[in-house]
Amino acid sequence: MKVRNILTGLVAALMTATPSFAGNTLQDHNELVDTLQEAGVTVKVNPRDCSPEFHGYYNRKEVVLAICQDNAKPGGRQVRWTANDLDTLRHEAQHVIQDCMVGGLGDLESDTYLSMDDLKEFLAMSTLTPENIETIIESYIEQGATEEVVIMELEAFAVATDIDAESISKAVEKMCMR
Repeated sequence: MKVRNILTGLVAALMTATPSFAGNTLQDHNELVDTLQEAGVTVKVNPRDCSPEFHGYYNRKEVVLAICQDNAKPGGRQVRWTANDLDTLRHEAQHVIQDCMVGGLGDLESDTYLSMDDLKEFLAMSTLTPENIETIIESYIEQGATEEVVIMELEAFAVATDIDAESISKAVEKMCMR
């Protein structure tokens, strides 16, 4: 099953990669942006619709990934990337991968990269603390998110935290450029 092969790669990456390790340099993030664009995603940095409420977004309908940099103004120029900006890029790139799991980009269909059992195992191994996970769940429930959305967000947060940009780029290639 494809999910098992993907999980094996993710678990291997998880055991060897954290944001400070190889595969997570600024160049690796630039390559992730290039891969996303090659897959057909429009990547925007600091678009006018950025707001203090969010760090970025992936619009499945328009196939647009946006990063709202910490030290920039909406509609402003790109500035030096912070660790949070790079984390946001990895998080939103995971949503692109989720979009590719069913159908393809822009079809408004998506699914988690991992099965529910594999996601539970991944979260248990993640560097996200139980408190982090609870905060994510509560925050999205308070916003009225469905269970499906909460699960997809948990996966995206865990991937952004524990999987390097190079590995995410390879997953974009595998899932979105087939």
